[in-house]
Amino acid sequence: MAWREENPIAYKAQNAVSNAVRDGRLFKQPCEFCGDDEVHAHHRDYTKPLEVVWLCPKCHHRLHALFPELEGKKRAG
Repeated sequence: MAWREENPIAYKAQNAVSNAVRDGRLFKQPCEFCGDDEVHAHHRDYTKPLEVVWLCPKCHHRLHALFPELEGKKRAG
């Protein structure tokens, strides 16, 4: 099964962010931790798709490595 089929809420949240950035309704910000401009949108709660924290890939990975319990909480529903 594909990731998007296994994680429909996360997939919809990611699409909402992509569409909002494309349409000029949401603007990427520098990484919250290191200030890098190459960023990913990190969702604290997938049910609030446009509430994101902007993190560079390195800091995003570190966040998930340090707090693996975040995965279950934000995907619950």
